[in-house]
Amino acid sequence: MCLMAWELSRQEALQLEGRALRGLGDVAKAMRQFSDAERFYNQAVVIATNLDTPAERCAVLHHQGELHFIQGQYIEALAAWVQALAQDRRMGHPDRQVLQDKINTLVAEQHLEETYAELCKQHGA
Repeated sequence: MCLMAWELSRQEALQLEGRALRGLGDVAKAMRQFSDAERFYNQAVVIATNLDTPAERCAVLHHQGELHFIQGQYIEALAAWVQALAQDRRMGHPDRQVLQDKINTLVAEQHLEETYAELCKQHGA
């Protein structure tokens, strides 16, 4: 029983660390320290993947997409957003629709239809 409690608290601590890293990425992005933001987001996505928390992984990928977008890295933004959408299990949720709308706008404005189709195939979105 004690071992189970320890493992649970360890997982909770890792989840908090992942969320904190995502928050640090957001702060770095707001301060235009893009390489720091990318590093924090990458660390956060590794934790979310290792803990198998799709909702947190989706959130980090969404934020990574925004980071790429503001840097003009549109293909990378699209890739992150498509992965986030594929992870998002909230069918019919307004935030999911907002993400889909961002993707649709990016694809149309940057003429990324072929890239989008390939990414959808890769990620099952």
